[in-house]
Amino acid sequence: MSVPTYGERLFERYLNGHDVRFQREPELPGIPELMDFVLDHADCGKILLDVKDIENPPPLGFGVFDPYRVIRTHIDAGKRKFRNSADYVCGLVLAAPPASFALLDDPVTMMGAMYGDFGYQISVNTEKGTADPGTLVPIYIPGKGKMIRKREVQNTRIAALIVAIDYHIWHLAMRKYMNTEDGRTREERYLDIQNGDAGLPDEDATLPA
Repeated sequence: MSVPTYGERLFERYLNGHDVRFQREPELPGIPELMDFVLDHADCGKILLDVKDIENPPPLGFGVFDPYRVIRTHIDAGKRKFRNSADYVCGLVLAAPPASFALLDDPVTMMGAMYGDFGYQISVNTEKGTADPGTLVPIYIPGKGKMIRKREVQNTRIAALIVAIDYHIWHLAMRKYMNTEDGRTREERYLDIQNGDAGLPDEDATLPA
């Protein structure tokens, strides 16, 4: 078995945390590639999951930032990995190590990587040269997306695009504690947090999701 990457370790923590049974890199008949995770599903049979770590340093200086490029590159890599697995349900798992700059937690970016760059469409009166603001609607522009092109659906071997993120949970737990309604004041709850009596997780605690 290969040395697990950041994303593989993170996704394994997620599966273990939800009591999901899996196999790591098992040999499958007719498939020369080793898949990172294989799950057995009662209705779908074996589900093949491959994890891709997005190593993308933050951009330096000023310029145009394309949030889709690194995601689309890894979708292409997933397509190649699943080329021999037509008889299975396949899912591509994306993860970004802490130093990576990838907007995996932004739904608009993830949808745009699949369906096309995010933009807007508006009706224009070409005779008067005026636009009707009431017709402005957000759209994903077909053309560059890895799942939808202008004339066809592609990369259908990938049934799902999955994002694995390690969330810091202290701030969420703190906000929930502060906003609990049970007759006590926020000042009292704040003192509990200061004194360590609120039962909160460690400040550096994380939870994969």
